[in-house]
Amino acid sequence: MEKDQLVKKFHFALEYLSFEGKNQPLKLTHSFRPKDIRKQNRQVWPTFLHLAKHTEIELNLRKCFSSPKDMELVAYAIGLNPVSESKIRSIDLSKNTITKEGAKLLAPSLENNKFLITLDLSHTKIGVSGMMHLAESLLKNNTLKHLNLYRNIIDVDGARSLGNLLKVNTSLEFIDVGHNRIRKTGLTAICDGILANPDSKLTQLGIRSNFINDDGFTYLFDKLVSGSKKQLTQLFVKQNFLSEYHKIFLAKQLDDKGIVAYVDDFCTVDYLVKQKLDRTVWVSPMPKAQFNNINGINQLFTKAECGFIADIRVASGRKVPGRHQENTYCMIEFADENSVPRALKFASKNKPSIQGMRFRIYKAGTQTALIVPQQKRRQ
Repeated sequence: MEKDQLVKKFHFALEYLSFEGKNQPLKLTHSFRPKDIRKQNRQVWPTFLHLAKHTEIELNLRKCFSSPKDMELVAYAIGLNPVSESKIRSIDLSKNTITKEGAKLLAPSLENNKFLITLDLSHTKIGVSGMMHLAESLLKNNTLKHLNLYRNIIDVDGARSLGNLLKVNTSLEFIDVGHNRIRKTGLTAICDGILANPDSKLTQLGIRSNFINDDGFTYLFDKLVSGSKKQLTQLFVKQNFLSEYHKIFLAKQLDDKGIVAYVDDFCTVDYLVKQKLDRTVWVSPMPKAQFNNINGINQLFTKAECGFIADIRVASGRKVPGRHQENTYCMIEFADENSVPRALKFASKNKPSIQGMRFRIYKAGTQTALIVPQQKRRQ
């Protein structure tokens, strides 16, 4: 194939392109001065603006830009593109240094865009001011369906501006505002925005790590999940101030009403029932080699005459900073709650081990063992 044919194929058939910066930001915006270009008799625009000329395309620009001013080129690409109408349907701008200045440059390009479906702005530090600029521009947008705003410090005021957007928006189906310190007040503003819009299509909401308490979740579920307007079908709520008691209550409420909704933090609710906790112990650390040898664990506790084991669950968590040992553990559920004291007695007297690795046994639900980084003792 000749060079000209390759170039033609590249422009006409490209559907996905990644510029993700691995080691250093990509200098896509070097010497981009649109005002100077417009003054030229023969206007020569950057090749980057030609990418969406002949085909719908998905762009990965993760970790590509080091300055908020770089958003000017992106704004030209997805907004009033001087080369042709933009056909970019998805753009990932996560982990770029956008801040409020970059958000201000990017926002106007979203007003009249008719092709963009997915916009990822996670980890971009847009802040409250940046969120307000974006929300104001998106008031006129009727095509964007997925918006990721994870970890942007939009705070309560940013959540309020998002709530105002949701009062009129008819296209958004998924929004992630996790790790943004929106608290109960911000969540209430978002819920009120959805409630005020009879044409809202929002069904998926991410609100992880936002300091939201039980009262905030009660309002969310009563209004949009189990109440009269059963709109939200997928919720991502982990790492908030939702108590285990209230978690069980909300999960039971959904079950009693026969409502089918996915809530990521409800996956372990069955294991939080008091009857199960009273007959369960937690074993840690657990050698990874034992993950496929549950019979070996069963035999160890049977030999110690702890009692009949009903279920064994093994899992691994995130590596703990400062510890070389892997975060692996095992949950052992006995048929009778009287087996738990026997298991604890076995641990205190016999120093149990598996494959030469000693482990400890804790009663489930007591939060006795907390994994923290090792610290040096004071001299």
